[in-house]
Amino acid sequence: MPVNFKQKNRLFFGAGGALIALFLLSFLFVGFPPSFLKKGSLFFIRPLLFVKQKTETAINMVVLPFKEKKFLVDENIFLRQKVAEIETKNDYYAAVAKENKELKIVFNQKKEDDDLLVASILARPGYGIYNSIVIDAGLNDGVRQGMRVTAFNEVLLGYISEASAETSIVKLVSYPKEETNVFIGGSMAAIAVGRGGENLEIELPEDVDVRVGDEVVTLGTDYLLLGIVENIEKSEVSPFQKIFLRLAVNAQEIRYVYLRK
Repeated sequence: MPVNFKQKNRLFFGAGGALIALFLLSFLFVGFPPSFLKKGSLFFIRPLLFVKQKTETAINMVVLPFKEKKFLVDENIFLRQKVAEIETKNDYYAAVAKENKELKIVFNQKKEDDDLLVASILARPGYGIYNSIVIDAGLNDGVRQGMRVTAFNEVLLGYISEASAETSIVKLVSYPKEETNVFIGGSMAAIAVGRGGENLEIELPEDVDVRVGDEVVTLGTDYLLLGIVENIEKSEVSPFQKIFLRLAVNAQEIRYVYLRK
């Protein structure tokens, strides 16, 4: 009598189940499978292991590039953060070193001159005030209207225009139309007129020898540096030349100013 398909499946699964049962029983009672069970089990297990290995290989080939890319992105972000952290620390250390240097200058000059008043800058040009700076010294500290204000006690910045009990406003010499008597090139007296934005202008006869880079200083024996010539304009229709200069220091960078009581 011929065996149908369902009967074949029953026989196949029955034989397989019996083989697995014998395999497990051999572990329980003997501790290791007999040789004939080893061969039978390998017959069933080897294809499964092969399929498992191929599947894992295929999955790794697909997933690994994404894992590597994610690792590289994360590492890149981490390194960028470390670089930013190091740059921030370097900027901080540089700022501290600069401030310490300025404080040493202030201390030494203050020690040599008791009439010298040192003040910190609270506000600068472009931050709510026009061509002026605000300092943290006022009437209570001996500040008076018209007092001369300098940077490093060597560069003229301006004059006290207003003073309250604890703060004062310094009107810069570059204030529009503010006039300052100066020497240019070490020999020629002139008037420097403020143009705003820390810039000034001098007008002289065209035959006066003036060069870019010349220093401009205030009049008097106790003279101060005002600015440096940056540009010179001459015209064929005018007998005068226009000389443009800028304050010798950047008001945005200094932290302290000096006043003489």
